[in-house]
Amino acid sequence: MQIRISNLDDAKLSPAVRERLIQKLVQHSGLDQQVHDLHIVMNKSGRKECIEAHIHLSDQGDFFAKAEGDNLYVAIDELGDKVRKQVERYRARFQPRRGAGMKRAAEATVS
Repeated sequence: MQIRISNLDDAKLSPAVRERLIQKLVQHSGLDQQVHDLHIVMNKSGRKECIEAHIHLSDQGDFFAKAEGDNLYVAIDELGDKVRKQVERYRARFQPRRGAGMKRAAEATVS
């Protein structure tokens, strides 16, 4: 897994903030094994902290999320929630539907 964190304000990124970003975006969203590339861009616009994340999965899925907050930790939490919701929608879309094929096969044999 390749992790790139860019800070556009040239401020130093503490190890605690780096660890929280990785924890929220990868571990809490359930993407531990699947993340191939993670690119995070941090920026400060006025008094708000802005964070963007682009996640590329090994099974060709891509996620993008952007969050703003009054401080860095609020923005990280919001970004983690957005990524988690996208992952849940992605997994629900590609989950196999049990019994859908069996109903059609039973109708074909009855006819």
